[in-house]
Amino acid sequence: MGVDVRQLSPKAQKQVYGKLLELQKNAVGATFDGGEGKVTSQKKVAQNGSKYGNKKVEVNGIQFDSKREARRYLDLKAMEMAGQIQNLQLQVRYELIPSQRIDGKVVERSCDYVADFTYYDKDGWYVVEDTKGMKTKDYIIKRKLMLYIHGIRVKEI
Repeated sequence: MGVDVRQLSPKAQKQVYGKLLELQKNAVGATFDGGEGKVTSQKKVAQNGSKYGNKKVEVNGIQFDSKREARRYLDLKAMEMAGQIQNLQLQVRYELIPSQRIDGKVVERSCDYVADFTYYDKDGWYVVEDTKGMKTKDYIIKRKLMLYIHGIRVKEI
């Protein structure tokens, strides 16, 4: 049995949102499962080491490339439950350069950008977010192509 937070008064929504953030920050190794309203444990995913020092993390059955990305997901999920954002999506793919074919054979694969999160904010604006610890040259080029080709400015967290 659950309660739709969006049906609560704005004051109650703010209290719920604050409590969720408090839970996720204070509970060592614990996170909020926005789908069922339960606090569940974070499970580290085994990895062979990362070039940039990030650690893969699994939260609520979803694997994230870093702790920062997992924390941002929890923040956004709480915001969605409080009605501050809508239609939260993860790992949305945008084609930047299509694949190149010669005589029907692919000679160059397409170049894509995969956004960490997309959603609509409370004013109805479409937001594309990327949680970045290290801005690589590849990422910077793809960010510029997102603006040039799709007219979308990537929000970096």
